[in-house]
Amino acid sequence: MLRLCSAESIRSFVERGDVYYVALHGSQIIGVAGIRDNGHLTHNFVDDGFHRQGISRELWQLATAECSRQGNQGSYNLRVSTYAIPVYKKWGFVQTGAADHEHGITSTQIALTVE
Repeated sequence: MLRLCSAESIRSFVERGDVYYVALHGSQIIGVAGIRDNGHLTHNFVDDGFHRQGISRELWQLATAECSRQGNQGSYNLRVSTYAIPVYKKWGFVQTGAADHEHGITSTQIALTVE
């Protein structure tokens, strides 16, 4: 997981066209969300010390608002860790695939369609 979220990896994602949103506490980065292809959430992480404060949801709302401005009609997908499934289900996502294990991470494909 750390390799996938290293500065080098994030730089390569931005270079391929992913868009990132960053949450700051002073000058400290406490959260990030990344979007690829105007509808695939690549990252949505918040520092453990800032969980349960709505930061992840706010990053997600910023990302989807920009996706909408860029023409997304309300269709989003991502692979989510088992730990985060309840959060995304509260946001309206549904599971669209079985759990999979890749890069040392167990994740599940989920999607959201906003009418």
